[in-house]
This record gives sequence, structure tokens and C-alpha cells, in this order.
Amino acid sequence: MRRILFFLVLLSAVLFSGCRTRDFEPGEADRLIPREKFALYDYARLFIRSSKKVKLSESDLQVLNSDPVTKIHYTAPKTGRAILTWSIPGVYQITTIAEGPLQLERGDKPEWTLRILRYSHSNPKRPGRR
Repeated sequence: MRRILFFLVLLSAVLFSGCRTRDFEPGEADRLIPREKFALYDYARLFIRSSKKVKLSESDLQVLNSDPVTKIHYTAPKTGRAILTWSIPGVYQITTIAEGPLQLERGDKPEWTLRILRYSHSNPKRPGRR
């Protein structure tokens, strides 16, 4: 009886501790180099301009000429989740999210998501419709 109880306690401890592995710690060679980041930016710009979701004028899209605010979480060498954001404060924010292989030169393409946040004129801190 004690062995069964011990086995059940041990089994539950293993199950509750989880199977999560450590987060990937990228080294310098695992990160995108500037040329690869700029290729990612250009692809994101093309993705935004060709999207049917974007209903902004060409003058509003001029913000895409600047470099985006970039956050990259690496899950493997040159692979992970890149969040690229362009914004005009109080008007709108365009965010593209690339998940998967981020090194476009190898031919692998990440999965892309596009988010557009428009701010209302009455309350610029709160998103809404124009």
C-alpha cells in the first residue's frame, strides 16, 4: 500500500512539475544581422501595402518609410516571433507579426499577421473607429 501511495505521489509530482524546456538563449550568431532585419522590414512593408485590410491613404502610409519599433523573441537560431510596429501617435498603429523562420534569404517564409489600430478623435488614448 505504501509503495502504491509513494508511486502516486511521485507520479503527480512529475506531472505537476511540467515538461517545459528552458527558453532559448540566442547567441550573437543566432540573431538576425542588420541586412536580414532590413529584408524583414521590406517584406513587412510589402505585406502591408498589398493587404486588403489597409484602408489608409498613401500619405498615411508614408510612415512605413521609417524603421519600425522592433521586438524579436528567438525560439531557435534566426527563428522566432518578430513584432514590427509603425505608428502615428493619436492616428493609427500598424503592427505586423512574423512567426517562424525569420531569415528570408534562405527561402523559408514566416507566417504573417497584420493588425491595424485606429484611434478615435474624441479619445486618442482609446482605440475606436473613425
